[in-house]
Amino acid sequence: GDLRVPDFAVAANPAFVGLRPLEVMDQVIAALGEEGLMVLIDNHMHDSDWCCNDRDCNGLWFSPRYSEDDWVEMWRRMARRYAKTPAVIGVG
Repeated sequence: GDLRVPDFAVAANPAFVGLRPLEVMDQVIAALGEEGLMVLIDNHMHDSDWCCNDRDCNGLWFSPRYSEDDWVEMWRRMARRYAKTPAVIGVG
């Protein structure tokens, strides 16, 4: 989609203003890799928000808004996106 990261969320990194969330993630992962760090991609929440409280409905692999099939497809997309990125050592 065309969802952009809100400016306040990237205020400390002006180069990220106007980017989509995955574009920011791509740049962060690339920078971590350049520094020799390894990345394990984790799914704490389905929604783009701060984690966690007892009302966010994001504690499991499904929620009222996202099915288990949605979750599996998201992991497939992430695995394909970063399959050739040496810094990404896994997803979980």
